[in-house]
Amino acid sequence: MTGQPLDGARALLADSASEIGKVRELLHFSLKRRNVADESELAKIQVKVKNILENQRSALEYIAHEAVGHFGESGKRSYYPLAPTPSEWLKVMRKNLPGVESSRPDVTALFEKHQPYQPGHEWMMKLSAQVNDLKHKRLVPHVLDEIPFIDVGLPGGMSIRVPAELASENVDVAPGVAVKRMTAVRWTFDGTDLGVRRTLDEAQEIVTAVVDDFAVYLNW
Repeated sequence: MTGQPLDGARALLADSASEIGKVRELLHFSLKRRNVADESELAKIQVKVKNILENQRSALEYIAHEAVGHFGESGKRSYYPLAPTPSEWLKVMRKNLPGVESSRPDVTALFEKHQPYQPGHEWMMKLSAQVNDLKHKRLVPHVLDEIPFIDVGLPGGMSIRVPAELASENVDVAPGVAVKRMTAVRWTFDGTDLGVRRTLDEAQEIVTAVVDDFAVYLNW
């Protein structure tokens, strides 16, 4: 059975979604220990982040490749067009997707709908301009705060963590219950203020929306 043109993009995004979940677990708020990840853990996370960013960028390239193959000058190099301003749009479009503009103005308009200068798409330029740089950067932990908390038991053997200050006012704490400390950590890419988790989540959301839009419009 023949697949759809964007099946490869969907597979990449599905893999990215799974890996993002794993990264979230690794880049957690350090609830169980005071120290942040050691070098071996950082290396493992670095590989996952690199692969996620590459998959997200490659998903966009699937769209470009299929667009040129179906509507443009097949066989020529193609890249997903990303223009920083409306005035640069057609130049970038014609260069990256040769032949598509003249044969399918509607598809051209769909590509323009998903440009960095459009509302809600600002992050696309970050993905394009920084993906090659970010994926090689070290991940840096920043300790934000140390938050005292207690574990509050729930029915069924479950528990939740409650800030100690809140617990003292609203929760009956048995004598002798230890107040623990949680170290909140924000992870960024070295030399930037870009949070790792937010970067991956925003890129995943935007690229998924773009792939879905093309898939629905072109029945791909």
